[in-house]
Amino acid sequence: MREINKKFGLNPLRSTTEVIVIGNPAWRVGVLGLVAGKISDEYKKPAFVWGKDENDFIKGSCRSDSSVSVVELMAEARESFLDYGGHEMAGGFTVRNDKIHFLEEALSRSYQKVKRPAFASEEKIDYDIKSDLSAVNMKNWREIDKFSPFGLGNPKPTFLFENVKIER
Repeated sequence: MREINKKFGLNPLRSTTEVIVIGNPAWRVGVLGLVAGKISDEYKKPAFVWGKDENDFIKGSCRSDSSVSVVELMAEARESFLDYGGHEMAGGFTVRNDKIHFLEEALSRSYQKVKRPAFASEEKIDYDIKSDLSAVNMKNWREIDKFSPFGLGNPKPTFLFENVKIER
């Protein structure tokens, strides 16, 4: 993540694109899904992370922030890919070598066509548990941790703490 944050710091346009595409030929393909998930969580955008495999193919993993189905997104930009697949929240892809440098632009254009409508601000806030901060303790954390691993079929619980002032 250090290398990724450094790259984002060097490119101020990253904050304005709808889709993050980042990669390095030296990155191992086997860990790209974890990296894509962390980027998507941190930047609240779909993330496509690529590297080169042992056969010199550009391969990658992608994760959604729930604003779009990554499979629909890739289908809309299919001319950039040799192969792609997955499900709504996660996928994998192989990119044409001559298209990798244009992938972020192609996916950002496609994003406008397939994105989900934004939620209205007056909509009900969806949460699992409403409590005060006294519920935040190691005992409860251990109990919640028993339900892991969290992911698509088992989402992380969402808590609502009202009237909390955030200082840092």
